[in-house]
Amino acid sequence: MTNTLNNILTEMEKDERLKTISAMVDQKLRISTDDANYLYNHGSLGFLGSLANRVREAKNGNKTFFNRNFHIEPTNVCILHATSVVTADSSKKEMRAGSIR
Repeated sequence: MTNTLNNILTEMEKDERLKTISAMVDQKLRISTDDANYLYNHGSLGFLGSLANRVREAKNGNKTFFNRNFHIEPTNVCILHATSVVTADSSKKEMRAGSIR
């Protein structure tokens, strides 16, 4: 792990723009779209992760929060074949058999 951290620091020392962006993050300044594109194209994943972790720790301390999403996929197919679904025939403007009137 120490070797990885040293690689990240060495990368930052080589690139003045990465140093500038890192300083902006430490000062809690918003980075520009150009800075974000530069990070995407030139920063390593470890460097970006270390910046993100600094922001997270500044906002939340040593706490980490997770979001669990439940995915619901609505469809027009009724799996229960319920007869309480109202349908209409647009050409006759009548209720179909099996629907509630």
